[in-house]
Amino acid sequence: MEKSKYTGIINNPNSLDGNTLSFLERVTKFYPYCHTAHIILSKNIENFDKLAYEKHVNMASVYASDMKKLQKYLSEKEHISERKPVIKTENIKSSETIQDHKQLSKEELLAIVNKRLAEISSERGEASVSLEVKEKSKPVSTVQMFVVEELLEKPPILQEQEAKKPSVSQLIDKFLMEEPTIKVSKDKPEFGEDFSADSSLEKDDIVSETLALIYYKQGQKERSISVYKKLSLKFPEKSSYFAQKISDIQKETN
Repeated sequence: MEKSKYTGIINNPNSLDGNTLSFLERVTKFYPYCHTAHIILSKNIENFDKLAYEKHVNMASVYASDMKKLQKYLSEKEHISERKPVIKTENIKSSETIQDHKQLSKEELLAIVNKRLAEISSERGEASVSLEVKEKSKPVSTVQMFVVEELLEKPPILQEQEAKKPSVSQLIDKFLMEEPTIKVSKDKPEFGEDFSADSSLEKDDIVSETLALIYYKQGQKERSISVYKKLSLKFPEKSSYFAQKISDIQKETN
């Protein structure tokens, strides 16, 4: 940027013309956070396009550090400001000021803009508008999406563990439904040896409540009572429980 030209415009606002207009537009485009350039550009636009002037004044008010000074500067007539304004040396160092703005972070710049928007809104009695920086989210690959969806689904092992465990009675009913009767081989000899008395189902080492229930479900109540009696002898601490089972079966029989 031509420092001398920019300084000359600041020292002599009455020199604003078409050349300064294009120059200031380039300055505000290259240094968007330089409020001085926005304010002078608004004054320059007023001489050429009234509609564009109204639009740019709103933009300049966002960057202005003092709204009253901005309004006073824009409302001054050319013949009133013919005398050369006295400007301090530090204010003329436009390149340094612009460089300071450029070094600010996005968060700091947004904080300044939000502060000005809040002040403008409070003066106009409008609801405050706040700007925020939206952090770009890292794109998620298709493979990552599949992994997430798989993790969200309930593992089959957990589903099996959570499934209701069937009771002994349900297992017996299922067994009787699938195998209601004992199939007899067609090749059975006419005079075979009867092994029913020595059946392995009723040996003392395998008798169980499940076997008693199977006999009961099949209607073999005497055998069921026999198994419960053996269980009562095998587990004396549960004899009262087995006695009640025997009593219930006998009541049904009678």
